[in-house]
Amino acid sequence: MEARIPTRLPWWPLPVFIALGFVFFWPVLGLTAFSDDHSALWGAAVHGTPWRNGFLRPVSDFTFRVVHLLGGTSPLAQRCFNVSLHGANAFLLFAFFIRYLGRSSGMANPVAWLAGLLFIVYPFHQESIVWLVGRESSLGTFFVLLGLLFLNGSGPQWRRIGLACAAMFVGALCYESALLLPLLIIPLAWSGMIADPIAPSKLGVGFGTVFTLYVVVWLMQGNGQDGSYLGGFFEKGPMTFLMNIPKVCARLFLPPMVPSRMAPATVALFVVLTFLMVVIRRSTWHDLVGLRNILVLFLLLIITCTLPVFGSVSTRTSESDRFLYMPSAFLCAIVATLITRIPRTGLRRAATVLLLITSMWLLRQNHRNWEYASATTAQILLKLPAPPTKGRLFVSGLPDSDNGAFIFRNGFRDAISLNGRDGGRYLAVPVGRHQHEGFRFGGRDIIPAEMDRWIDWHDGSYHEN
Repeated sequence: MEARIPTRLPWWPLPVFIALGFVFFWPVLGLTAFSDDHSALWGAAVHGTPWRNGFLRPVSDFTFRVVHLLGGTSPLAQRCFNVSLHGANAFLLFAFFIRYLGRSSGMANPVAWLAGLLFIVYPFHQESIVWLVGRESSLGTFFVLLGLLFLNGSGPQWRRIGLACAAMFVGALCYESALLLPLLIIPLAWSGMIADPIAPSKLGVGFGTVFTLYVVVWLMQGNGQDGSYLGGFFEKGPMTFLMNIPKVCARLFLPPMVPSRMAPATVALFVVLTFLMVVIRRSTWHDLVGLRNILVLFLLLIITCTLPVFGSVSTRTSESDRFLYMPSAFLCAIVATLITRIPRTGLRRAATVLLLITSMWLLRQNHRNWEYASATTAQILLKLPAPPTKGRLFVSGLPDSDNGAFIFRNGFRDAISLNGRDGGRYLAVPVGRHQHEGFRFGGRDIIPAEMDRWIDWHDGSYHEN
């Protein structure tokens, strides 16, 4: 297959996609920080230090610091960054279509626009946008898509390889999903979609060097020790990962729900997808180029789904939906491609409108969970009494999350510090602990003293324990 000349990208859609992101996420911009967000704001943003152990994500931490210098400690500025990043990723998906699958001209085609729009309103990856620290998965996706564009750009091969490798390394310092970039290149190169193809040996040397450098830095940070975050994944048995596959497949298309509803919903989904495939079969089967494009997109989706399969996603709540962020980009690309293959114009338009309306409705439903969690977080901090003059205040009963929206799973003391009080004099007591009973906190034993005060949060207020 002959190499294609890379398409010149139009840049004017970038602000359009960012603006669309703000339109659909406007209701959640002013929400509070959630759980680990408080630690990121207090550590990475205010003090410029890593806010957690067991990770190597300094670039993500750096973004908190930069936004803090520009907009202060308010979660609003940080969430605006997340929404802007989400819009930029929608544009990169649009650009991916133009450069790899689009027309030979530089004009944006309808499939690329539809893919970007579907990605903006896709309802099952909101954890990466509303949750401030969820930006790590968005940043990883940003650099993966950027690396793919660099590799299929213009200029000397060494420059394209260098830019793609740099995107992979910086992306991995945001989120480990960026290490999938070399695997994503394989089906694109195999299908002949890369203009001026690069020898596999050159790509192997470039990406191999980057991967080795990343592992060395990762080990130097002490992340190879037992109990590290990534190490915990490999402690699970193979059956765990196999059982995660149907969960991931279902959650790519369905909202979280109780198990009794998930099975029939999955069956209904299968029927709908089968009907769609039958409708578009005739228009695709004899179009070898279109069939190749869909096959490549499916391979990209499968590769990126290794992250949620290893990390697992919840079928009951939206927790861990951040793992679906990168796969959802290629899923939206597949759906956009298939919709445009529907032969009848009226049916094609109806399917597009129905899909967008359903996505926006589900998006709003998920936003309501975060709004409730935000209101609860605000009340917990607003009603929190002062600690004893010479003692500490032990707080029990803090809610972990609500329907996947985090509240105070972590970050309680940092949230207090951000509110101008001494967070060191407050302790969130583990569930099941009682007054004067010792417990472990922050890697050390805590023994309550007589001068300490103990309160419990329930029914929307604090009560003496």
